[in-house]
Formats: sequence, structure tokens, C-alpha cells
Amino acid sequence: MKRIAPMVLVVLGMVFGAGCGGGSSSASTAQLRVVNAVADDGGTTGYDVLADTSAFASGLVFPGASAYVAVTAASHQMEVRNTGTTADLINQSISVTGGSSYTYVIGGPGAAPNAFLLTDTTTAATSGNVQIRIANATGVFGAMDVYITAPGTDLFSVSANVPGLGFGSGSTYQTLATGTYEVRITKPSDPNKIVYYDSGGIALASGAVVTFVIQGPGSNPGGLPLSLQQLTDASGT
Repeated sequence: MKRIAPMVLVVLGMVFGAGCGGGSSSASTAQLRVVNAVADDGGTTGYDVLADTSAFASGLVFPGASAYVAVTAASHQMEVRNTGTTADLINQSISVTGGSSYTYVIGGPGAAPNAFLLTDTTTAATSGNVQIRIANATGVFGAMDVYITAPGTDLFSVSANVPGLGFGSGSTYQTLATGTYEVRITKPSDPNKIVYYDSGGIALASGAVVTFVIQGPGSNPGGLPLSLQQLTDASGT
């Protein structure tokens, strides 16, 4: 049985060739955070994440996310390992630009995780609005249609806000009026609109910018269910 661990992470406050981590980005630095969206990673020890062979985050359990850490504006070699081991599960290069913020999402099945990089908006939405982005980190589930509606809206009366979102990708930010929203997931273009995930109502404050990471390998309503990890890109008021 898998343990759903709280969002707890030890982030090593360091900068790869820059000053103290977690500050604002500049022309020479970017902000980077890491997310564990692997629902069946084992749930007990999580992942160690390295950047350029140096520890970036330790013991990142599911569901979990690090704080932003400042890194140099350059290419970085990212390595992901089961905590306390030396064998890489993922070893890939990413490139970041100065003055920008990024989210490195570890997703897919625990047996063969993958990772992808998203460019974040960290400036608050305009007054009276929120911005919502969806990231598909499920792997096994495949592409999905995503509905972001007022709670209880009949899905047959609306079109998907984010149609056909494939694994390893993020949508554009959707700008919506401040309020409470329900996120529901179906298979792409399903005429029956069978719901594989329903978030219930999620209240968002004016100005909030969020990323909803859809995670879990569930491929049918009776399988391991999908879930949602909410990330704050910019705080509301």
C-alpha cells in the first residue's frame, strides 16, 4: 500500500555559481523548483535531485515540491535518484534564462519516471482575476481533456478549457475571474465525458497564479486514481 506523504522536502539552500538561493532572479540567475509528481515512487524515501553533480534537493517525497532556488542562467545537468542511492533514474540537461522562473516536474510511473521543464509566471494576475495552468505528469493515463468550471457545471454544456493535453506538457495559463473552480479530467474527445478526476471546489484569491499538476498512473475509474498537486506561482490577496 502506498503512503501519501505530506509535501515535505529538505532543500539545500545553495546557488550553482550565484549568490544565496531563493531570492529574485536577475539577468545572470534564474529561479528553479522541483516537483515530485510520481504517485507510485514508493512513497517512503522519495528522490534526491542533483544539479551539475551538486545536491539540489534531498528526500523529495510524493506529493512534494521544493521552494524556488536561484541557479545560474545556463545549461544544467539534472540527475534524479532514489533517496540515498547513486544510480540515476533521470539524467538530462535543461537550459534556463536569466530573469525567468522554472518548474522541473518529475512524473510518470515509478518504474520509469520522466521529467519536463515548465516556464513559470510569477507575477500576480490582475486584480479580480486568477491564472491557472495545468501540467500532465501522469504518464500511463496519456492525453487528457481538462475542464475548469464553476462547481457543478454540466460538462455537456461546455468545452474543455485545455483539450488533448499530453504527458510531459503544460498548458498556457488560463485567465479567469476570481472565484471557486472545479477541475475535472476526461479522456480526449470522449462523447460520454467520463470523469477520471474531480477536484471539488478550489477557492482562489484575486491575483493568484497557480499550476495544477495532474499526477497518478490511473487509466480507468477503478485504477489508481489521479490526483492534483497545487503549486503557487504567485500569491493572491
